Amino acid sequence: FFLFDEGWWVLWDIYNGYVIAECELNSTLYNSSTWDTTALRPDLCTAWTSQVNDTLEANTRIADHTMSVELAACDAKQCTGSSQSPSIICMAKNGVMHGFLEGEYSKTEVVGPYFGTGEWERVNKIYHNGQEIEVYLWWYGEIDVDTLFPWWVISANTLTEGIERNGNVSIYGYCESSALNPSACSAGWSFFFGSDFHYDDTFEMYEGECIEGVTAEPLDFPEYLCVALKNEWLGSDSSYLPTYYYIGGYAQADGDPIASDNKPMWIKPKNDYFPSDIYLYYDATFSWWLLSTEPYNDYVAEIACMEDTGNTPIQCEQWYDSESSLMDNMYFYECSAADIDTHSPTNDPTASPIVSPESVCLVHNSIMQSYLEGQYVQTGVVGDNYHTEEYQLSPSKTDNAGNVINVYLWYFGEISETEAKWVLSPWNVTTAKSLNDADDDGVDVYGYCEGDAHSPDSCESCWHFFYKGRWYEDCVFTVSTQLTECMVHDDTNPGVIWPLYICVRTTENAAGNASNADLDGIVGGYIRDDTDPWTAGSIPVYYKPVNDYTDQRQYLYFDEFYSFWNVGPELYSDNATLKCMEQSYNRLPSSCKVWYYGGDVASTLKVRSAGCTEEDVLRVTDHGTTKSSAVVWIVLVCAVVVAVIVAGVWYFKRKGMKGRALSGAMAGNGGPAVEMDAKPMTGEQQPGMDMSPLNEAQIVQ
Repeated sequence: FFLFDEGWWVLWDIYNGYVIAECELNSTLYNSSTWDTTALRPDLCTAWTSQVNDTLEANTRIADHTMSVELAACDAKQCTGSSQSPSIICMAKNGVMHGFLEGEYSKTEVVGPYFGTGEWERVNKIYHNGQEIEVYLWWYGEIDVDTLFPWWVISANTLTEGIERNGNVSIYGYCESSALNPSACSAGWSFFFGSDFHYDDTFEMYEGECIEGVTAEPLDFPEYLCVALKNEWLGSDSSYLPTYYYIGGYAQADGDPIASDNKPMWIKPKNDYFPSDIYLYYDATFSWWLLSTEPYNDYVAEIACMEDTGNTPIQCEQWYDSESSLMDNMYFYECSAADIDTHSPTNDPTASPIVSPESVCLVHNSIMQSYLEGQYVQTGVVGDNYHTEEYQLSPSKTDNAGNVINVYLWYFGEISETEAKWVLSPWNVTTAKSLNDADDDGVDVYGYCEGDAHSPDSCESCWHFFYKGRWYEDCVFTVSTQLTECMVHDDTNPGVIWPLYICVRTTENAAGNASNADLDGIVGGYIRDDTDPWTAGSIPVYYKPVNDYTDQRQYLYFDEFYSFWNVGPELYSDNATLKCMEQSYNRLPSSCKVWYYGGDVASTLKVRSAGCTEEDVLRVTDHGTTKSSAVVWIVLVCAVVVAVIVAGVWYFKRKGMKGRALSGAMAGNGGPAVEMDAKPMTGEQQPGMDMSPLNEAQIVQ
């Protein structure tokens, strides 16, 4: 799809759901007043960025000075090769982790029921771990004459099986073409790896037998290999792998009984930096070099490099983790035995002793999780893998229902070696390990900090917290060894003058997410309740009486446990309509800056005491809606209409220009409801042979 959206031209792959190319109009020449005309002129956009063909990173785009758009008809695309179906087809030069597809394919006797296209089967059988890998080539248009995918596909299933299953089969790759001869498809082939299909501009498919290449000279494999970082400051390119998983020295294994394609295996011994052996080996079936915690087990491999030319790991150029992140900051070089690290004190060099603080202070949470703040002390539990300390919130806290809340701070690598994250969790590390081993859904966490620091105060990344179904980045949240920051704040607030009236108002020029009915219940004047005790220490409760717009009293109150100001029909309920996390410590609701409706910012709503009087406190009348309240109603309706439009545009932009979703270590299906949001962490691994179903459900609507 070729789309225009608020000054941006976007070429969107609707099947994979990511942007192929994009261009922003020159803002000095064009703005919103010109979009009615520029929406019909993509040729005006010149600063294009486009996806790199030979990368597996779906969201990586670079400046493309060769791309342009012309308001003219394109030249007709000519199919290559003959229109007749050949008896033999050769596949070669796969560049997207599918080297096992290369080879000759012979035509079977199967013929498609609608268009009479053929089916091809791999001639030379291939096996992996003792199991045959079946590969077939056929045209998906034979499944259904009205299919959305009249494409040639390479699949593990036959055409007959595809028809029997109504197209519900997995495929390795596809080429968008209706040519009767698959080798005549000139649109280019895309192959599945990780979570997306990736275009492969090196892949070849041609008629006839495969052309044998020139035999290469025997390679001299070094006895020792080392992995290092090009830039120490940048750290790991992976979102989940610590650098110590792969950096360090590797020694060639002696007498490897199952050496693949006569290429040796190297081993990095477990050491003070990483608790497991790491194996570097070649898999001739898939034509890739792999780094794994187990030898010749692709299912637990974490880093791979596609290499079908027989070169060494040093010459392999593009290494990827299992989430398809390009590991561009790592490189291989020949080294010596002195570079091999082991557990101290058996050999040098070894890691410096780990010194962890006895207690830390967590402060300044800005993502609705202030109950996590406080002092955390060592529990005496030390991890088995990295020997990091576990911390517990002390003293524990009690929520509004009287439940004791325990929160633990520990390193996730202690239960999953490849997860370089400090986490805050309702579970201690011992229980978490049992849960992680027994349950594929993983372990609930409130938040995490990415990095392989051996102490939580040394984690340099921004923390992320889970709230209302989403992860939010919190770069002001701090883990400090300055325990004075954890001093209990005096909530008596002797200098605060609590206003008699507070108003919840709307703005006309911002988008919100509340419905009309919710706005009717929220907007208006609130009066201080001096008849009841102030239930949150020295902080009063405000209420809005029943009136012509709502038959239920609404409360504005402070929740000490969560540090939230809430607006809703019940006191101390998890179902408050509006929430704002108080951070100014003067406790005035008018000082609360960002109010949330559900999990979204309620940008149309403002809470103010200035200018709010008794006249703003609406009550039940005998004559219904007043003129002024009718104006409020019109404003609210307009605000909601704007909200729907803006929300639609935002949804459109998010679907079209999506970033990398959290996966692998952070995959899961949600956490506990209410305010104490947690999200499961799992250690899912990508299998060696990546396939994906070809079906209409894949299309992003």
